[in-house]
Amino acid sequence: MIIPRHALLAAVLLLLSPSAAFPRFGSSCYEPDSPSCVNYMGMNKDEFSFQMCRDKVARFSSEVTEYIQCRLNEAESEYKEKLSEIKRDAVNKRDESDRAIKRFNCYAKGGSFCP
Repeated sequence: MIIPRHALLAAVLLLLSPSAAFPRFGSSCYEPDSPSCVNYMGMNKDEFSFQMCRDKVARFSSEVTEYIQCRLNEAESEYKEKLSEIKRDAVNKRDESDRAIKRFNCYAKGGSFCP
């Protein structure tokens, strides 16, 4: 069995340093490549080649499903992080607004020192 170069490299990186294999930037989802055998099916008409290609296509289909789910999970996680950030910013702005109103009202009532 021949192991694709990118799969071997990913395995080595994962063993040496998980953070190198899955960096924080970009997607950490494995994006599968379409099996090359489908481009040569016309040339390989023997049963063994057909079965091998069928298995690769089935595996590719499964990997695509996993990839899509992974990307959706990443997007949901990023969405939740961004939503939390926006909520924190909103609370901070609301507090700032409340302080401004309180200070204005203090001065409007004739206060000379309004923190």
